[in-house]
Amino acid sequence: MNQGKRLNNDSLLEILCTSETPTAVYSGEEIRIELANAAMLKAWGKGPEVIGGTLAEALPEIANQPFSKMLQEVWRTGIDDIGEAIAAELVVDGKLQLFYFDYAYRAVKDSAGAVYAILETARDVTETVKGRKALESKVEERSTALSISENRLRYLLSDAPIAIAVLRGKELVIEMANKKILEVWGKSEEVIGQQLHLAVPELAGQDFLQLLHEVYASGKPYYGFESKAMLVQNGKMESVYVNFVYKPLQDDQGQVNSIMVTANVVTEQVASRHKVQQLNEELRTINEALRESQDRLLITNLDLQSSENRLNQILAELPVPVVVLMGPAQIISTTNAALLNFWDRTKEEVLGKPMLEVFPELKNQVYPGLWKHVLETGEQIRDPEKVVSYKDKVTGEDRPFYIDYFCQPLADRTGNRIGVISTVINVSDKVRSRKLIEAAESRLRLAIDSAKLGTWYIDVETRELKASARLKEIFGFYPQDEVPLNAATGQILDTYRPGILHAIEQAMSKGVAYDVEYPISGYRDGAVRWVRATGKLYEDVSGQSNFSGIVQDITQRKNEEQRKDDFLSIASHELKTPVTSLKGALQLLDRKKNDLANPVIPRLIAQANVSVNKITYLIDDLLNTTRTNEGQLHLNYTAFTISEMLDQCCNHLRMGGKHELVVQGDRSLKMWADEIRIDQVVVNLVNNAAKYAPDARTIYLIVEDLGASVKVSVKDNGPGISPDKVAHLFDRYYRVDYSGVQYSGLGLGLYISAEIIKKHQGEIGVDTEVGKGSTFWFTVPSRSA
Repeated sequence: MNQGKRLNNDSLLEILCTSETPTAVYSGEEIRIELANAAMLKAWGKGPEVIGGTLAEALPEIANQPFSKMLQEVWRTGIDDIGEAIAAELVVDGKLQLFYFDYAYRAVKDSAGAVYAILETARDVTETVKGRKALESKVEERSTALSISENRLRYLLSDAPIAIAVLRGKELVIEMANKKILEVWGKSEEVIGQQLHLAVPELAGQDFLQLLHEVYASGKPYYGFESKAMLVQNGKMESVYVNFVYKPLQDDQGQVNSIMVTANVVTEQVASRHKVQQLNEELRTINEALRESQDRLLITNLDLQSSENRLNQILAELPVPVVVLMGPAQIISTTNAALLNFWDRTKEEVLGKPMLEVFPELKNQVYPGLWKHVLETGEQIRDPEKVVSYKDKVTGEDRPFYIDYFCQPLADRTGNRIGVISTVINVSDKVRSRKLIEAAESRLRLAIDSAKLGTWYIDVETRELKASARLKEIFGFYPQDEVPLNAATGQILDTYRPGILHAIEQAMSKGVAYDVEYPISGYRDGAVRWVRATGKLYEDVSGQSNFSGIVQDITQRKNEEQRKDDFLSIASHELKTPVTSLKGALQLLDRKKNDLANPVIPRLIAQANVSVNKITYLIDDLLNTTRTNEGQLHLNYTAFTISEMLDQCCNHLRMGGKHELVVQGDRSLKMWADEIRIDQVVVNLVNNAAKYAPDARTIYLIVEDLGASVKVSVKDNGPGISPDKVAHLFDRYYRVDYSGVQYSGLGLGLYISAEIIKKHQGEIGVDTEVGKGSTFWFTVPSRSA
């Protein structure tokens, strides 16, 4: 059941008025009729004009009947009066007729216990009572006939559809039993002549034998209505319900000498009625729960039915947007300020007009179909957080909203559906806020997943640790492993463990900030990893504390820091060779300075130039890296043709003759960027391709127009790069190791290239597959000069 929305006043009154059970509400000791539904007016034989008058005025024929006094007694005492089959003489169809009703007069009280209304429900049982009386009369006539001609009656009733038996004497000997009663008893004709308690032993412990003895002793008949008997049916004990009469039979002297039993099996009728009663009881229970929760609202608004104007006034004052649409044309007959404000319309603009005339934009939405369905079927429709779109009456722009929508049928006093009532609650802010929260939570989960963070939670009181799957993975546990706190801290290397345990204790006991880095050994794989853990002490509204936070695997960062620490030794090693070579060449030149014609002089000069170029290359890498880190990499934007820049760059490779550079793509495409820096990026990518694909002669330089950006790619047919190395290609000092081959350089070219492209607000990347070559590419946003 949807409990997010309570029925409104209108709904409760409509349910009450359309109930098939005769229902009325009275007030005051004079028993004034405040409400009577169609079923009650029909039972009285009156029209709705009696509402508002007293019961005595509405039904003068009951002046000498007890009903007014009974109601006044309930009003004075506050005690409910409930009864069955009470006789009432009422003028119906212009004549005084006798009716029988099961009735309930219930006192309705306020919170102080004072009665301020009486609720009457009734059920017409006239036909049932008359049928029972007719049966009793018929049985009486049959009993009289039996006393006149018993033998004839036995013959006539042998095949009668009514169960009949004659029991003789105090011993209740079965003198006669027709086929029907033998069937009810589950016996054969062999029981005739036996005492009843021996012939039908299952009657022991039931009331029937005692009743028979009382009838025999008193001489008064006994009538049973829907009495339950436990009898053997089809070989097993079953419940059988019967209407029966125990009629004493007298001899010529007026003495009782036997009892005639007549019975009619009503098991199916009783079972059906019990099923209906069970269903009614379930419905009554549901209605009672509803009535209990809505009682105050119902009692407060009972007088809404007295006036249509009063109803409209209440609707107008409701804070919930409400509209009443009449007939198939969906005419707006009633609305309120809350809905008018939501629509941004006035009463004059909407009342008395078809809904689709006021809001033609709804024709292509689901609502007209919903209204038609509710009007035709009577089905109620609830649809939370549904989208509806109205056009702004000034700008004509669409105004979409999220609404909680409820639509139910509206019926007249005769039960005919004449329109629909809809409530429209604007929940746009709630939905958008929830979506923002969901998006934020999704981003948080994505950030945690993307960053591969492990999360943890420690109950300060119990020291119980709850670890995420990622944390277990970092610490070397399986996802299904239980990880107590001592098991997690047991993975910390011995040198660091005491300090970390102290930091955890300080954080949990004193709220000290917790941000530590330490190495661990994997529980199952034994791998040593570095982690950073940050956490905080939190306290919930109940005062319970927990210590929670995140753990991040920083092994790679630690390794990078180690590589940075090794930078000086790397730089020293890289610079030592060309400096030594340059020094040697210069020393030899100094010795030969007086013999410039010596053929070794040109070779020494060439060797010195090569060494100087190597030193210059390494120093440029270092200087560019420094400028990038310090934010001093300034760009001088100009417009230039990309193909012309590509044709002029990398001449050192072209002159070497080992590689061929082929320019492809849009040769007229221009770029708005720093041409010198872009040339530097291309040179780095081309040098990279030449270095790592030395046997691939052709290197392709590809130019593409992507609309929002310009793309330049450098493609080689070399050995490609394994996936595990791709993520680090643009890191500082990273150098790819191809099958154990080491390459010279500081590992700064791709890092510097990436920083230049980032400075241009572009992107850089690589597409590669082992054995099929690599394509390094970058993009720069398209801009006008």
